[in-house]
Amino acid sequence: TELSQAIVVAERFRLRIEAESVEVDGQIVHYTVSGGLAMMDSSVTGLDALLKRADSALYAAKAAGRNRLECWSVASTTALAS
Repeated sequence: TELSQAIVVAERFRLRIEAESVEVDGQIVHYTVSGGLAMMDSSVTGLDALLKRADSALYAAKAAGRNRLECWSVASTTALAS
């Protein structure tokens, strides 16, 4: 899957969750989700490395305000390290 296709699917998923709510003890609760996306390429040494990139992108999404998607980049990794 190309990263652009993954972004479309993930954004649909994020919007669907954002539109949902649940009732807890008589209260309506709205919730959101953040996501991190990464793409396998020749610089990725295996599944663990790919998951680390996606996890890094997830933390970047949360740091940027939550309820959003972020794609892994060297810049997002550097920003989180500082």
